[in-house]
Amino acid sequence: MPPGMGLRRHLIVVLAVISVSHPVFAQSGRLNLAVAPELLVPPALQQSGGSGMHPVAKGALIGGAVGAAFVGAVGLWYCTIGPNEVGECDSPRWLWKGLAIYGGAGAGIGALIGAMVDRR
Repeated sequence: MPPGMGLRRHLIVVLAVISVSHPVFAQSGRLNLAVAPELLVPPALQQSGGSGMHPVAKGALIGGAVGAAFVGAVGLWYCTIGPNEVGECDSPRWLWKGLAIYGGAGAGIGALIGAMVDRR
């Protein structure tokens, strides 16, 4: 186990690697990196992808995820290595407000972009 990596974190990494590589190993019993994409995605999910969604809904989902991810990444940076004051990041209430505001704004902007792209 690498130094500084706890047992719980090590188990999470191992389970993530196993869950990603399992369909590849199940195909031939050995690691095959040139596996067809249809082996990695179950057939039920291949048919019902995002292609059936309305462009406005798809834009809202993508925009909301991007907005919330931006605030989460900036907040993580600010509270770990950024120029924060002592005690400024003790309460996560500011993060939840930022996630809601920026996620909502991103969803609105994504919905507008989806409406402009929609040619129906």
